[in-house]
Parts: sequence; C-alpha cells; structure tokens
Amino acid sequence: MSINVINEYMQFSKDNIKLYAQKIIGKKLNEEVFDKFLSVYISLRFYNFSPDFPNMDVNDINECLKLTARKILDSTLLTEEEVNNNYVTFIYSAYLDMINQSNVEVYKQINEFRKLKLDLNSMSFIDDMNTTVSKNISKRLKFFRSFDTNDFELITFITTYPNLYNTELIHHISFPDLYSEFAIERAYEKEAIREQRQFVLYSLLSLKVLKDILNKKYFETYLVDFEPSILDKKNKLKRLLNIIDNDTMKDKINLRVTYSDYLKYKKDLLALNKEGYHFAVIIDDKYEAYAARNEIELNLFSFVIIEDEKYNYTEFKKYKNIIYEY
Repeated sequence: MSINVINEYMQFSKDNIKLYAQKIIGKKLNEEVFDKFLSVYISLRFYNFSPDFPNMDVNDINECLKLTARKILDSTLLTEEEVNNNYVTFIYSAYLDMINQSNVEVYKQINEFRKLKLDLNSMSFIDDMNTTVSKNISKRLKFFRSFDTNDFELITFITTYPNLYNTELIHHISFPDLYSEFAIERAYEKEAIREQRQFVLYSLLSLKVLKDILNKKYFETYLVDFEPSILDKKNKLKRLLNIIDNDTMKDKINLRVTYSDYLKYKKDLLALNKEGYHFAVIIDDKYEAYAARNEIELNLFSFVIIEDEKYNYTEFKKYKNIIYEY
C-alpha cells in the first residue's frame, strides 16, 4: 500500500463539497467564487492555516469565509445576492461533507433556501440529497475501514518533548510453532523486512494524522523510523515517500536516522530535507563532541535524540529540541 492517505481524503472532501453545491444551486453556481471559498476552507480545515488569513486558524473558518465573501464583493462586478447565495451554498455543502449520518431536517432547510433565494423547486431534492449524502458517508467509512488490519498495530507514546510522540509498529502475525521467537524476530529485523514495514508504518501513521486533523488536533507531531538502505532503491523510495508527500505530513512527522546513517547518506538526506522532509538524529559513536562541523550539521535536524547518557555532551544544552531516551 503506497497511497497518500491525506491527499486521497482531501480530494474526496473537495469532490463531495462541489457535488453538493451543484445539487443545491445548479447552474447558478459561480465556479470562480466557489473555488475561493473552497481554497480557504481546505487550507484551514487540513492545515490549520490560510495564507489569506495568516492570523486565523481552524476555529475561525466561518469568519474567514465571511471575510472572503466581502473581498469578492469588493473585487468583482457580481451582485451581493450572487455572492451571498454562493456563500450560503458553500456553508451547507461543507457541513454536509462533515456529517456522519444523513439528516433530512437539514435537507429541508436547504430546500427552503433554494425556494426563497434561488427560485428553485424540485419535488425530489430532499430524497436526492438523502441518497447522495448517505452514499458518500458509506464511501468515507469504507475508506477508513480499508486500513483495518489485524496483523499490525501502530503504537504512539509521548517523548520528553511536548506534543511529540514516538511511533512503533507492532506485529500480531502468527507463525508455526517450529519457529523460535528468536528466529522470528531476527527475520523481522532483516533489512528487506524493515524496508517493507515502513510502508505499513507510514500508511497507518498517515491515517492517524488524518484523524487528528478531522478532530481538530493540529499540534501532535511524530517521530518515525527511516530505513536509510531504501535510499539505494530509487523506485522503492519514490513509492514510500508518496505516502507522506503532503505538506501536512511533512510538518507532522520527523524521520529518525542515526548520526552514522547521516554521514553515510548525507547527500540524499539533505536533498530530502530541501524537499520539505524533516529529520531527527540519534547521536551515536560517529558523533565527535565539540566539533564545529558537527554543531553546524545538528542545526539541519528538527530534533536531537540522545539514547545513551555517555552521548549527553555539554554542548547539547544550547539546543532546545533535545529528546532524552535513557
């Protein structure tokens, strides 16, 4: 599995909102105006930030949409009625995209809006909306259930840094009794298996991040292991990164590598960093204390992880993003 969970869901949400709008307002839908509302909404809903309103967050969505309507009125020749009808249509459409069960009373309200403001009247509108929304709710549930697995479980636990969580992939796969636990774990830790585990881990973590967002939990971030050997396999790397190639995921996760891995794959890791991927480094024997070169390079990492007290050099006290795991 190498789909980008957040991109898939975001597109699903956009498509639903547009579909509902088309059913509500029909030919009176102004695509350009509606897309401006949609852009502001998606930015705030999924990123908790909008470049149009940098000082506002997801809790200000309604206010931002009202301000967007005013901006449109000030910059176009559209009438206030046209802009307002598209605005109200968007509000209804976005609401329908978020509900978890069909609501006939809301469809009745929308139908009254259609009659009074849009001069639209259809005997089948309520039934049509009920069918359409119910179908999309089922699709959403199916989407989330597609990630259900009894074989693997994502575990998260808080680190010494606020709102930063460690991640671990636990397997529940049954093996024949003839294999010892030691043999199973040794096989589980082979390079090829570690690389494949990342696909499962990143997919499950993407799903968790998506659920965080939908529950308006925007400040949780995660540490996740990155198997550097995959950097030698470009096609495999491309499929893996596709899972997390999204601005939200890039902000939410920190790929964990050892300092030895960094030295070996420096060029590749720096290239990924320029693409927006964040890294956390585990200090090991390859790190030389007080070396100026090392100090400069540490600034490339979002977090410095110290797993052994012997690596807790005095120089690290100047860094804010230190995680102690010993």
